Amino acid sequence: MSTQTEDTPLVNGKPYRLRLPGPTTVPLRIREVSAQAILNHRGPEFASQLGEVVEMLRPVIGTANDILMFASSGTGVMEASLANVLAPGDKILVLSNGQWGERFISIANALFSMCCDFLLSSQWYSFTVGTQSEGLRIQRSNLPNGRLPREK
Repeated sequence: MSTQTEDTPLVNGKPYRLRLPGPTTVPLRIREVSAQAILNHRGPEFASQLGEVVEMLRPVIGTANDILMFASSGTGVMEASLANVLAPGDKILVLSNGQWGERFISIANALFSMCCDFLLSSQWYSFTVGTQSEGLRIQRSNLPNGRLPREK
């Protein structure tokens, strides 16, 4: 659990919470590989290695479908997922029980100006199917035609 002190950096007037795991020990073999020359990310060597990585990931993830790889932070992936699925005027329901849910809500609202309805709970609380259904019922009642965007 992080504690705010007078030295805690502020971002937009709020304490900044770094969302990374750690500290962790990096094994020597990983450090040695990291010390090698960097591949051109547009070159054939990188494309070949990326293809191998994707093929090795398929059984781990349990899919034969495409796997998207992002050279970004988790925040970048959240932003990309929203920007590529939602259109201006769409609404979403976010079930949030911690920092990642709060971050997802703030990214969605920054991209699409208050597109989120959300249910917040205390951290570690699990949402039930009933909670989700109630959230969708509330969201539908606030829509002009009672239907979610792109709902058949």
